[in-house]
Amino acid sequence: MSFKYNVSADDRPFNMAVLFLTRLDKRLDERDTDSRNGNLIAWYRALRIIYRNIFFKIKEEGHEEKEKELNKLFSRAGNFLSAEAVGNKAAVLEMENIAITETEKLLDQIDLILNTLMYEYGLIFPRKAKQNLKEALEDHFND
Repeated sequence: MSFKYNVSADDRPFNMAVLFLTRLDKRLDERDTDSRNGNLIAWYRALRIIYRNIFFKIKEEGHEEKEKELNKLFSRAGNFLSAEAVGNKAAVLEMENIAITETEKLLDQIDLILNTLMYEYGLIFPRKAKQNLKEALEDHFND
C-alpha cells in the first residue's frame, strides 16, 4: 500500500504554519492550566517546551540578550524546583514559602518574556495583514 501526499507544494508552507500555531496554542493552554493550578513543575516544563518551539525565531533575529536572560531565569527556577522534585525535604521545608514565591515570580518573568517574543513575531495576537491569511503565514514562515 502506498501513501499519496495530496497537498500541493504551494500549500505545504501554509499547512506547516497552521500546524505549528496549533501545537503552540495547545502548549499555551497547558501552560495556563498548570499556572492556574499552581503546578510549578508542570508550568516550568510547559514554558521550556514553548521556549524550544519558538527558539528558532529568537535565534535568527539576534535576541542574544533575551536568550541569556531566559536561560538564567530557567536555571534559577530549575534550581528551586529540583530541590523539591528530588525530595530534599530539609531544604524545602526550611525555605518552602520563599522557594514557592520565588519560583512563581521567576516563572511569571519567563512567561512574560516568552509572550512578548511571541507577540513580536506574530505567533500570538497576529497583526492585521494587508494580504490574505495564507499569504501572510507563508511570508512569516518563509522569511
